[in-house]
Amino acid sequence: MQKIENYYMKRHGGAENAGKPVVLGDDVRIERISSTLDDTGLEAARKYSIADVSRLYGVPASYLSEDVGSSYGTMEWLSRMYVDGCLAAWMAAVESELKAKLMNPYASVSWDTDALIRPGVAEQMAALRTGVEGGFLTRNEARAKLDLEPLEGLDAPTLALNVGTGGGSSNLGSDTSEEEGTPNDF
Repeated sequence: MQKIENYYMKRHGGAENAGKPVVLGDDVRIERISSTLDDTGLEAARKYSIADVSRLYGVPASYLSEDVGSSYGTMEWLSRMYVDGCLAAWMAAVESELKAKLMNPYASVSWDTDALIRPGVAEQMAALRTGVEGGFLTRNEARAKLDLEPLEGLDAPTLALNVGTGGGSSNLGSDTSEEEGTPNDF
């Protein structure tokens, strides 16, 4: 029996013997032992595979499939997760290879991931408005962030109307910020 098994494995086992015909003697038959997945099992296996690939490579599951169950948030958040959890490791590996093999020791590598993690239009507009109203962005700098041409007269910082500059008059009367012991004394 052992001799027959060894002969069979030698002739028909392994990838190199795949597809070879099997010639059998009297009353010998080969039975295939396997299981098949029904529709429910196939769907569960597919979802598990997607989740497995997502865990292994750090790619958000929603990037791998249309139907992954619960949603994890905005596309911006998913994109940040993809950049941080998946691409960051690859970018670091490529950067170290470039530095070791192609660049001088003082050179640097940077990756532009802005297109991947750019916020939505409403969030972007709100952030730029805050920057302009706070006076640390000019209106033309905000336009540049939106890839718009600069306009004349928008290069000076603006100051919100509810922020006083001192030296003028207020709705309470004269500005007394220079006088000691007054309500405007800081």
